[in-house]
Amino acid sequence: MDERFADTMLLLPESSFEKGLITGISDKKVVDGFAKRVGRMDMTNIDELGRVERGSFDVSISFFEAAPDAGQVRSAFDAVRPGGTVIVVMRSGYFRFPRISRAFPGARVYGLSPSLNDPRLAVPVGNRACAAASLALYQPSLKKAKLRKAVAYYLAKLGFAMVWAHWLMLIWRTEGSDVAKGLPFLLREHFGEEIEFALFTGTPGYLRKPTIQIMDLSGAILGYCKVATNSQTGEVVENEARILRLLSNIDLGAATVPELIFCGGLPDGMTVLVQSTKKRRLSSAPLSPDAVHGDFLARLFKQTRQEKQFLESAACLEVRGRLLRLGANAGEGLMRELLSAFEWSSGMLESAKVPLCLAHRDFTPWNTFLTKERLYVFDWEFARSSWIPLADAFHFVLQKGILVDHAEEGLLWERLTGEASEEGKFLKDYAMNTGIGESVCRALMAFYLVDMITTYLLHYEGYGQTNTDGQELLACWKGLLARVVKKEGNSSR
Repeated sequence: MDERFADTMLLLPESSFEKGLITGISDKKVVDGFAKRVGRMDMTNIDELGRVERGSFDVSISFFEAAPDAGQVRSAFDAVRPGGTVIVVMRSGYFRFPRISRAFPGARVYGLSPSLNDPRLAVPVGNRACAAASLALYQPSLKKAKLRKAVAYYLAKLGFAMVWAHWLMLIWRTEGSDVAKGLPFLLREHFGEEIEFALFTGTPGYLRKPTIQIMDLSGAILGYCKVATNSQTGEVVENEARILRLLSNIDLGAATVPELIFCGGLPDGMTVLVQSTKKRRLSSAPLSPDAVHGDFLARLFKQTRQEKQFLESAACLEVRGRLLRLGANAGEGLMRELLSAFEWSSGMLESAKVPLCLAHRDFTPWNTFLTKERLYVFDWEFARSSWIPLADAFHFVLQKGILVDHAEEGLLWERLTGEASEEGKFLKDYAMNTGIGESVCRALMAFYLVDMITTYLLHYEGYGQTNTDGQELLACWKGLLARVVKKEGNSSR
């Protein structure tokens, strides 16, 4: 069982509780995750659930590995006070489930997928349209993954979401006079009462943020809510709010971005960001850059262009700060190469008086989609003002090339520097539109690679481990940086 399982509490009517009971769960990380939102947490096993004092808890969380009967669920229900919340987790597909549902009407039912060891999604299986629409939280790029998503979507539309959601989570709020003040209450204030939610718990990592998709009862997607549960993710969420405010005054032509609806803190200390969306149930985006991507980047550059000394820019100061934080932790050889590339590229960009602009810094196919031939660009949490041009163009080409195509370093280099490929032509055209020459392009490429390498190294240093994608990205970025440094005669070797 994964600690992300505890994030399902974001779907509850209340955001925090004074006293809670956990039954059938012994995993310390999971218990600790639930305990963050409960003042005092008691634990018991399934056999002793019926002996718990009635009405003594604000929330009861029960996990049943084997099929429960109505009496066991009744015991979990009886443990909470009037107005308290009951959570029951069981395998889907049990014949006894309909009987339990009839015994306790009014339960909100979510399917957990793909497993309790990897609980990425919690989807409302009681509403077919919403269960299907919930898959918009998952935007794959690989063909096989896209096919699996399409199959899961149509299964959900037909009422068979439990084929891929192998666990069910039932939530009741018992009748009482208390007024619910949890996250769903806040979202209903902005979107109305007749809405449903799906939860994406986030990819494990240092900056993991659960995200809630808000839908109307027909499955139409209304918006998204990102939840920051610590100071690090709080800074990221607040940065995205600042960027969205800035973008609201920029003409992006055939592109569009989310509208900021709300950003603020909750009583339990969490920060949330609520934004609109134009995403539809099966929204997707081209994997290769084309005219609409070029137009978006060119407009973003022209609308946010700044003429200032590069050595005093936010880009230069932030990356230099990361290099200082990394120090010897990056390894002596890599640090020499990073510092050499940084000093050379910074000097070149200062001499060339390169203009700066707003950069998304995670501009990828999976952070975009097409809606009525307009490019919709979201996830601005890592964006920066006063940043280098071409960073987003490099990123789009490389992220797709590394993570989707798994291209060799030589092919990636050709896409970045040649003109024969679609990607190479895209980069050259964008550089021409911004008035940037070849030598400055190389300096921008070196600075971009130092930016990405230092960002990821510090990210994984904070998380404590590097996943497979991260390892592949870092290896390719390091190899490409060595090529740039060698090409310009600035190798530190």
